Amino acid sequence: MKISGIAHTAFNVADIHRSLEFYCGGLGLEKLFELQLGDGRTICYLKLSERDFIELFYGGSAKGGANAGSYEHFCLEVEDIRQVEAELKEKGIAYDGPPSQGLDGNFQLWTTDPDGNRIEFMQYGAHPLQFPEKAGQ
Repeated sequence: MKISGIAHTAFNVADIHRSLEFYCGGLGLEKLFELQLGDGRTICYLKLSERDFIELFYGGSAKGGANAGSYEHFCLEVEDIRQVEAELKEKGIAYDGPPSQGLDGNFQLWTTDPDGNRIEFMQYGAHPLQFPEKAGQ
């Protein structure tokens, strides 16, 4: 499996306005888009650099268990999500189910580390929301 880098890190936040002021107003990050999750929560996507992002989850309650704090998950960018699935299966590493397409148009596969920390593997789709310049291609 070839991992290209950390695509994004995600945090649960209590006050999105305060968080946007810090990340955008204070640190100069760019707000790209928001996605409604359907469980009362929203994801706000922030651009850190050309291929690095931060997700802020807000509204509603965070899921219980390991994700109840500010950490939500981190995401590893991969070139071939099906290859990742095959390698995890071969190595006996449990994962949540087959790859699926997320709300942002990208393909994802989820697992946890031995301490229960959530890890997402993501293959960018043809027209990812993270790269609006590719939308017309």
